[in-house]
Amino acid sequence: MGLAKTLDLFTAGKANYISTSVPQGPQFVAKGWRYCRSLLLSRNQLKLVAVTLIFFQLLDGALTAIGLKTYGIEAEGNPVLVYFMKEFGLFLPLVVAKSLASLAVAILYLARNLVTWVPLALISLTCVYYFAAIVPWVLTLTY
Repeated sequence: MGLAKTLDLFTAGKANYISTSVPQGPQFVAKGWRYCRSLLLSRNQLKLVAVTLIFFQLLDGALTAIGLKTYGIEAEGNPVLVYFMKEFGLFLPLVVAKSLASLAVAILYLARNLVTWVPLALISLTCVYYFAAIVPWVLTLTY
């Protein structure tokens, strides 16, 4: 069907099904989010993502501890963590930070059915954390 014929159908009112078949308003947005979330991950897959993110937290803690022993406190990139490390020692703030981060991941996972953006947030955080925390430490400690 050519473009002219399609435009004629729209102007003649014969394509009303397009405007009436698409739901409008908040119900459409809610259905869209549920549909997108269902496409992303099943419950078991999302649990695996959450466990992976907690594992990355623990791995980052271990790599940070090795980096601190090897290069000193200057190797830490988080200025808040550096401040607390200077006040309380190297490892206590690191353990507290990783524990709180793991707790936050667990809370997000438990809230997965209450808040529509949580599954996407967990996926995004896992990817970002891998490339922003794990890969730099591995490269720093390897080379």
